[in-house]
Amino acid sequence: MVKEEEVRPDLPSLFKDLRQRCQSDEYPAYLAVRVSDLEPDVVPVFRQGTRGYLLHGLCYLKNAYHPHGIVQSQAVDLVRIARLVSNATRLPLLAVPLFLLVGAVNAGWSGLLWAVLCLLLTSGLSLLYLAYLARSGKVRDPRRIPQQERIRPLRVVAGLHAGAWIIVTVLGAPDSLRAVLLSYALATTAFAVLTPYINISLHAAGVSGAVVCLLFVFGFLGAIFIPVLPLVWWARRRLGRHTNLELALGTVVGGGLTWVSFAVVVTL
Repeated sequence: MVKEEEVRPDLPSLFKDLRQRCQSDEYPAYLAVRVSDLEPDVVPVFRQGTRGYLLHGLCYLKNAYHPHGIVQSQAVDLVRIARLVSNATRLPLLAVPLFLLVGAVNAGWSGLLWAVLCLLLTSGLSLLYLAYLARSGKVRDPRRIPQQERIRPLRVVAGLHAGAWIIVTVLGAPDSLRAVLLSYALATTAFAVLTPYINISLHAAGVSGAVVCLLFVFGFLGAIFIPVLPLVWWARRRLGRHTNLELALGTVVGGGLTWVSFAVVVTL
């Protein structure tokens, strides 16, 4: 029978040897290892010692969290909002509630019928022409037409609006609707003339023209629509589509020509 002392070393001697090694510099019993050459927001702090490997609970989550992900998400959300605002205020879409509202206020149900006719002659024909351009490959993206590709379409649309104004004037449409149609014809003509030289904002022109139109029709109540203009201004700047000068020029052209149209058709 083998004695226990021959198999197991002397425990007191073993403990003494361990204490001597712990006090030396060669094998420290407690190490604090930090990764100093990496970003603390990315690499968490680990500790090694008698307690073993320990992740510092909430501190680990805080250090592992990187704030740029939230910032990027917020930026994407703002771009998405800007696109929604931009899409909702395109001229053909903006014309739908504008014509219907002006027609209903001025002539009731018959005014709505006149408004539908105006929409068919303006937005309807314009959208059909745009679909033809996209299908034939003459424009690459109908939602974002470059400045040089706009010139001919704007000339055609200006002619459509001018013809629509002549038709409804001969047929005896209400004055306010004729004024809106005239403002569209004048504005698109101005766009066709200015576009070869500057990328004028059609969105700003359409919204500013709608504001002036509602002020003529509803008085001070039409001012409720004014906050849409700075919102569209922000959206177009956020998307990088226009400079402040192009937006300001669109605002002046759209609002100014709408005021001229109402002054000529309704006031005089």
